[in-house]
Amino acid sequence: MSKKKISPEYPTPPTLTQWLGHNIIFDSDGTQIYAVQGHAPNEGLQIIADVRGWGAIQNLFKMYNGAIDMDAAAKFQDQLGQFIATAITEKLERENELQRLVQDQPKGL
Repeated sequence: MSKKKISPEYPTPPTLTQWLGHNIIFDSDGTQIYAVQGHAPNEGLQIIADVRGWGAIQNLFKMYNGAIDMDAAAKFQDQLGQFIATAITEKLERENELQRLVQDQPKGL
């Protein structure tokens, strides 16, 4: 007896890598990380994360006199956001390359 495939009530969703697109960017003005789902700058931006933790980050730059070096803290937060965006982009590149290698492999091996 064959199992009848039940069709979903919605179209087949994209895979995670398809949804994320080809590039991840960090907006230091708003501290958000976006998936670029289009091919032109700022086309099809989808927010995927917000770099938080300002309370913890700013205290990393508390000086002996109690003042906080806000410029250094903001730079650190920007570096963190860029690091995360770059890491996700590199992961997407590896996943896409692996998928290409699998697709290019001769059938029957």
